[in-house]
Amino acid sequence: MKRMRCASVAVSFFTFMATLGVGVALGVEDGARPAVPEATAEQLAAEMRLKACTVKTPHQEVYDAFNAFCAAHFGAEKEPMVYKIFGTELKFVEGGLWVHASETSAVIGFETCLPAKSHVEYGPTAAYGKKTAEPERFFYLHQHYLAGLTTGRDVHYRIVAVDERGNRLVGKDRTLTPRTIAGAVHLPGGVEETPYVLDKANTSYVLSDDLTTPGTAFEVKADGITLDLDGHTARYCGRGVTASRQKGLTLLNGRIIQGTYKEATAGGGKDLRGPNVLLERCGDVTLAGMVFEHDAPQESCVLFNFANGNCEVHHNVFVDKGTRITNRHGAGLTECKCGWDRGNPADFKVHHNLVKRARQNGLRFARQIYHNEIYIDSWSTNSFATGSYRDKDDHHHNRVFATGYNAYAFPWSKTNLNVHHNFVHMQAIDLSHRWGETWGDINMLAGLRLTNYGKGGQERDKLRYGDNVVIIRGRGKVEIRGTEFYSDATIRGLVCEDTTVVAEAQDETAKQIACVVCQGHYNKPDSLPVVYRNCRLISNICNVRFGDSYGKGNNHHIVNCTFTRSGSRDDYHTFVFGGQYWNFGHVIRDCVFGPGTAYNDVWWKETGRRSWYKVQWTLTLKAPPGAKVTIRQAQALEAKTPEEPNEPETAFDGTLGPNGEVEVPLTQCVIRPPVKYNWKAGTVDRREIALTPHTVTVTAGGKEATATVEMTRKRFLRLTDGVLTEYAPR
Repeated sequence: MKRMRCASVAVSFFTFMATLGVGVALGVEDGARPAVPEATAEQLAAEMRLKACTVKTPHQEVYDAFNAFCAAHFGAEKEPMVYKIFGTELKFVEGGLWVHASETSAVIGFETCLPAKSHVEYGPTAAYGKKTAEPERFFYLHQHYLAGLTTGRDVHYRIVAVDERGNRLVGKDRTLTPRTIAGAVHLPGGVEETPYVLDKANTSYVLSDDLTTPGTAFEVKADGITLDLDGHTARYCGRGVTASRQKGLTLLNGRIIQGTYKEATAGGGKDLRGPNVLLERCGDVTLAGMVFEHDAPQESCVLFNFANGNCEVHHNVFVDKGTRITNRHGAGLTECKCGWDRGNPADFKVHHNLVKRARQNGLRFARQIYHNEIYIDSWSTNSFATGSYRDKDDHHHNRVFATGYNAYAFPWSKTNLNVHHNFVHMQAIDLSHRWGETWGDINMLAGLRLTNYGKGGQERDKLRYGDNVVIIRGRGKVEIRGTEFYSDATIRGLVCEDTTVVAEAQDETAKQIACVVCQGHYNKPDSLPVVYRNCRLISNICNVRFGDSYGKGNNHHIVNCTFTRSGSRDDYHTFVFGGQYWNFGHVIRDCVFGPGTAYNDVWWKETGRRSWYKVQWTLTLKAPPGAKVTIRQAQALEAKTPEEPNEPETAFDGTLGPNGEVEVPLTQCVIRPPVKYNWKAGTVDRREIALTPHTVTVTAGGKEATATVEMTRKRFLRLTDGVLTEYAPR
């Protein structure tokens, strides 16, 4: 085993994701066509094991199968792009370390830039002598409990992480001191029939031993309560911790484990297992250093209902071992639901939490969600790793991994959403037996999503998805959407930028796959543009799909993006139109087309003949301030209906401003399906209506200069000595 010591103990997660360009993050040189990774024997075996699980499979077997699946598919050694993004050297991440010492124990959480197994060495001296157990697989987030400490005595400790290659990273020697908590009420462990009622305001309660109860473990009845489990475990069959209308609750350092079905129904009783934590109308709550484990049908793990004040959930571990979901609608079943009071909404911070497995939803409805690691094993439609509050949401530096029936990494919000610097890795396999619906999104995984339901019209404004990496591959009867965004007349300022998306099929059965899926309402020609800017799109099937069975939207604009074809499948196309309806108004502007891709490589698959998109390139023109500029294209296209392209002969007519420069997008061509074709079978034939060359006329100082340009790429013109000449930009 290799051993490493770091002089610089920590490195910022942001350092890697913010400084790398898209091409660098891919590890793909321009001009290269990357290969599609083939499945290993380990991966195929793990997939078969997970597929064999049903709702009747013992829950520990389900968790073990998912654990094996994650070990086989996710990690830096399984996905080389991880090294390109986060670096090749194992380091601790700044801001990830958190330590809490109780009376006889301590909990330590930290983060590494690469997945690792970890432990903490500790003891009375720097010789240590004890160490915590390692986790079941490689993680980025780590949490360890130091048990059996002596109150008042210093403890030396150091954190240790070992990555998949065997590189060992050792932290510096640190100390902590467990201390008696002043005024604390000590709660005995053992077996208790009734809940502990915590009703003394502004008091710390400390659990002295492991606790098992057939009912509810703790009821909080006063403000200012701190419940410190001191590293112990509370096992319940009713509810774990409950509170109603209390403020200032803090829950620390321990494990709250839901009892099994057998335990809950002992003696012929009903299964009444509820959430690990249920808080009704509480405010100013902190949950930290906890492990929550559950498996009951339809019961969420941590529930904030109508929360208010400042609430923080950090450095916790969530483990869902269940399979059954009785109702997937609404919030469904969630690991941590941050429900807020509409009249006095809570400001939630949810960070540095490890969700080892969730059967439906992960961490939802918080304004700030950052530095979390989430694994989704979807057993129903609409399994969201995260979820937004509604306004001013900031979700960043999260890592999301998923498989299953229908999983999403990052959904939408109402206004001012910023989803950035996140890493998403998903693996799709056929798990259609998990959920009873036989329509809609079956075996479908997606990275980024926005949907306006029904007839649309829901108001949304200023939604940004930027600087993310989304990698989704699959085999079998699966569907993959790297991004799926709706366009609508009421969706303003929706931008996806500086993002890398990989969407690849790993066998001949997988076909419904695309990096970008443009959705919306086909009968809304006034839909506002959805803009994809500076993205890199890699696929061996399809880079951009305009419309599918879920939505057929108009006016999706793809600007300055790079199209990369991977592999060598014969059924690859750069663009695909589908969804059994027309859609139109799409713009492809200033894009880079790699080997095997093309601006006019399009498959019209079950789409109407009204469908179309246009290809544009930007002309940059420099001339003296005040110069008059007119640009005319080769022909005009007059729209007779709102669905038709409208291209006046005069593409630009204006005067240069004080900087003497203008950038004008000019249309090379409009591409449409044939007038007649078998829309069920589809066709690659097309009508390509050329609108270039363009005539550029500049009048300055009483003199006129004219040039003709073929707008088949970005062009740069400068007026020099009365002559328009092309120049190369710096």
